[in-house]
Amino acid sequence: MQWTKLTRRPWRKLQSSALNASGEQLRRLSAAELFDLYDGTLRQIADTIAPASTSVQRIRRLSPWFDEECRQARRKSRMLERRYRRSHTDQDRAAWVSQVRAMHTLYQLKENVYWTACIASNADNPKKLWRSLSSILKRNKDPSPPLPSLTAQQLSQYFINKISGVRAATDAADPPSFTTYTGKQLTSFRELSVHEVRKLLLSSPPKTCSLDPLPTDILLKSVDTLLRFICEMCNASPREGLLPISQKAAIVKKSGLNPDEPQSYKPISNLTFMSKIIERIVAEQLRAHLSESDLMTPAQ
Repeated sequence: MQWTKLTRRPWRKLQSSALNASGEQLRRLSAAELFDLYDGTLRQIADTIAPASTSVQRIRRLSPWFDEECRQARRKSRMLERRYRRSHTDQDRAAWVSQVRAMHTLYQLKENVYWTACIASNADNPKKLWRSLSSILKRNKDPSPPLPSLTAQQLSQYFINKISGVRAATDAADPPSFTTYTGKQLTSFRELSVHEVRKLLLSSPPKTCSLDPLPTDILLKSVDTLLRFICEMCNASPREGLLPISQKAAIVKKSGLNPDEPQSYKPISNLTFMSKIIERIVAEQLRAHLSESDLMTPAQ
């Protein structure tokens, strides 16, 4: 039996009023110092009001019949649940309940089909047949997950095929041509106003990374309290041409993926909220410069 440690915080105890006291101590510093102060101050407040607690939880491996279709059904159920939690409308609740029922019906069908096929295929092999029956009756003495069947050669060949496909798709393209650009230069980034930063924050997806000092939804509820400091952060980083080291870390997401499929090993990184805000600021100004200077190619 496998166990894992989970760390949680009672975020509901953290109200926006608790962040008001920190606004007075924030002052103009370098980009790295600003981000360190932002992260450290919010973590200190979180530790005081919503201290983390650790619990032990058993790791539950997915059933062998749980395939991609089941994953899609579970993903859709969670999406409809989140929609209902936001809207609280009868229509969204009915859609969520209907999808959950359909999901469990699919689960039952997949389980029945899988075990029926296992028993039929092992009819002439008593050892495997009894192993299948033990799994159905929840009497399997070996709860450890099976090792992935994917080999290093298969994984290597998957990425080789990907690269070969890109090269084949662009093989007939015209060779690149280069000309000297003598137009307007982008020598610095324009500083954003407090209003522009506020609009950017509220229009960004409220996704949270475990590296963030606070959940993004709580941060956005307190946006006016920290707005001037965040504005200085957003202007200092492009002005200095520097993204602090603390914002270059990422969490690689791998949970729930099939270990037997090569595409499950492509890195999907979860970045901090503020690093994505800086990225949007730089990208939008760079995109505007390329468009105004007619430097954006038709294929871009």
